[in-house]
Amino acid sequence: MARVIRLETAKRDLTAHFLYLAEHASLTVADRFLANAQATFATLATAPLIGKSVEFKKRDLADVRLWHVRGFEKYLILYRPRAEEQVG
Repeated sequence: MARVIRLETAKRDLTAHFLYLAEHASLTVADRFLANAQATFATLATAPLIGKSVEFKKRDLADVRLWHVRGFEKYLILYRPRAEEQVG
């Protein structure tokens, strides 16, 4: 199975979303968000093309895809499928 590499910016975003949900919803919701994000990364590793291809003006973003965190449809993951590994 391919692996998912989270960029530092993605790690910071996950932490920020966790803290926001913990403060504005509950710690239970924030924990569920992190668990579902991890499950979504695992899904993307096994099926990297399920995400929607998005058109960006910048050419270097041409192969970036978009998928939502399971159960949190407003929280999106931008990722780039690779031959041997997935970036998220």
